[in-house]
Amino acid sequence: MQNIFLVRITKNNMKDVTFENFLGEKHSEQYFGLDDDMPDDFSDWLCQLDPQEIIDYAEIYGAHRFNEGKKEAPHLLTNQ
Repeated sequence: MQNIFLVRITKNNMKDVTFENFLGEKHSEQYFGLDDDMPDDFSDWLCQLDPQEIIDYAEIYGAHRFNEGKKEAPHLLTNQ
């Protein structure tokens, strides 16, 4: 299983990032604690998100994925 806490989201590798990895990165941005406790804290953090926060994160993630798609396939977006 891939360790979601080691993934660094950058503009260059967003196309390889799952939504779970994206959430793991958002969690790690606000986490202060021991590395050993991070997976448990992530689970707690995820369970404490309210539905609107999850929707907000999903919209941010979707926008990044959409922009990556535009970069990957510009020929599909041009008028023919």
